[in-house]
Amino acid sequence: MLPDLTSLALLRHAVESRSLSKAADRMHITLSAASRRISLLEHQFGIEFFGRPPGGGIEPTPAGIIVARGIDKVLQEVERMQQELAEYVGGIRGSVRLFVNTTAMAQGLPQELARFSTSRPHIKIEVRERRSADIPTFIREGAGDIGIVMEGAAVEGLQVYDYKVDRLCIIVPYDHPLRAERVAFQDLLDYDFIGLDTNALQTERMLSAATVHGKNLKLRAQTQSFEALCRMVEAGMGVGMLSGAAASSYVPSLRIRMIHVTDPWAERKILLCARRAELDAPAQELLSFLVQQ
Repeated sequence: MLPDLTSLALLRHAVESRSLSKAADRMHITLSAASRRISLLEHQFGIEFFGRPPGGGIEPTPAGIIVARGIDKVLQEVERMQQELAEYVGGIRGSVRLFVNTTAMAQGLPQELARFSTSRPHIKIEVRERRSADIPTFIREGAGDIGIVMEGAAVEGLQVYDYKVDRLCIIVPYDHPLRAERVAFQDLLDYDFIGLDTNALQTERMLSAATVHGKNLKLRAQTQSFEALCRMVEAGMGVGMLSGAAASSYVPSLRIRMIHVTDPWAERKILLCARRAELDAPAQELLSFLVQQ
């Protein structure tokens, strides 16, 4: 006979608190009932989960600690299943886990998801923002259904679809002496740069391009967010390179300007990636919708 959830939760609480009486109180059962449940679990598994130290109380055995960790995972999965069933009763018929990069969020993705949800209220979308370099791993491992990444991400083994095109631009302080509307990247290499972190695909492109021109990129500071990068540029710490769509959202509120970069590599694709054969119907609906945008 399989152990019931109440007994499993009781065992976990007893391990956490090192007290059977506290665990019984938390589960709203008597101490004698709690003791019987623990004894039955030990009988079912054929091993003791608690020792009785001389000073009184209980002390989890190594087996007790191991099984408590497993119980955590079981109860979390049960809770997730209960939530999905509640959503199903409430009208939700499926969910899609969407991993996106920050550039996609600046390219109108929220508005597209709103349109999708309006026409398909029975599908729940879980949006998780991550770096392009990390998203394919989440998709391959099954932690996500659909990923949105920049061209250059390691999408081997996944189905890939064109989504949008983005162009990198240079942002400078509003009063910066560089007044041109368009500029080649090599003409910027004498300036100090504010960049994203080293693992960002955008930073990798900049470093590679500087090397092609026989120079080192002068990275004065690095950050993990677009907003922080723009604010450091506004403060005069250097110039920065950013997605044109993202930069345009900060220009109205900050004293910065956008300058278009003429290099061909500054234009890059935004891609959708998925394990197409393993997508359920709701995920396939969302993927088809996004491909058509």
